[in-house]
Amino acid sequence: MAQTSIVIPKPIKVVKYATSSSEPDRGALFLYGDPMSSKIAILCAGFADDHTVFQPFANELATKGRTFVGVMCLPGYDDRPEDGVAWQSHKPEGYTFDEWCNAVRDAAKVLRQESTNGNAKFTGIFHDWGVVPGTMWLSRLLKETDGNTKAWKPDNIVYFDVLLGPSPKAKDLPLNIGSPSMKETVCSWLYRIVFAKSFLIQRYVSKCLAAVSFVVAISTLQLLRLGPVYDFDTKSIEPLYKDKPKSLYRLCYMMYPYWSLFRNAFFGKNSFKDYKLHKDWKTTPILYMYGIKKYAQFHDYTSLRMLQREEQENRSLSKAIAVEDAGHFLYVQKQDKCVKAVIDFMDADASQKMNRSSSN
Repeated sequence: MAQTSIVIPKPIKVVKYATSSSEPDRGALFLYGDPMSSKIAILCAGFADDHTVFQPFANELATKGRTFVGVMCLPGYDDRPEDGVAWQSHKPEGYTFDEWCNAVRDAAKVLRQESTNGNAKFTGIFHDWGVVPGTMWLSRLLKETDGNTKAWKPDNIVYFDVLLGPSPKAKDLPLNIGSPSMKETVCSWLYRIVFAKSFLIQRYVSKCLAAVSFVVAISTLQLLRLGPVYDFDTKSIEPLYKDKPKSLYRLCYMMYPYWSLFRNAFFGKNSFKDYKLHKDWKTTPILYMYGIKKYAQFHDYTSLRMLQREEQENRSLSKAIAVEDAGHFLYVQKQDKCVKAVIDFMDADASQKMNRSSSN
């Protein structure tokens, strides 16, 4: 029998952080676990989700992994009218990728301040569009703290179902990499065009027209099986939002990063292709987990092969894990498996760095 509801665990505390230079306290970080824990983690999902989608996972990670966890969401993606932050009050044009990156930075600082363990190991965990600011933030932070062994920065990073390309400085790239099929490429781009168009219509023409246009276009893609995910993917998270469903108007607004993607690529000084993974995977290892039950994958095939090689040749703790019978929302569909894999990854990295410190 299909699950009709999922209990959303309440956070132990909610603290504020900045979502942009003009919005110093609109962001909300949902905290789970013991602030004294020796591990802390920040979580951020992507389209079209607020804190809700990661809250059950965060609670499990806090309980089973003895981790102090903070859950944020992308700027403009939350809807907290009771807190004075209804979704209609966000910037009408959406937020830039730089503002996303700065929001992750500020949320991470707040999480660190709430932690009462000065030596806690730190992990960033990101899904979907959340991977973009997570990758940007990590790369910038590692560059800023290069050579400073005492600087506070993530010890490792986890990406769910989206993986960007390798660092431009990466060497010894693998030769035997895969590549997406023609259909996979089509599935990867058609929906993005639909989403970008829907946002533009709601922003500059009509919210009603945007909603109708979106429903017709996305229904057509699903009928022709030209969307990136199966129906079970979107249905798997519906029970999470049963008590607070997202309206079509809100969904169309949340599509603003898809317009930003095309705008930056064609008109911006920095295109999306400039956002790459960090270089040193030994010092800051990567765990990439993805569901294989999709029409299209959301990872860079070179980066995927590099992660597979990292584990096969024991170059670092970095690795990729394919999860069967799971799609885009694998950490919802296979929560126990994903929680265990993340905990094992965090503990292995902490143990390795402790041993390294002792030997020095």
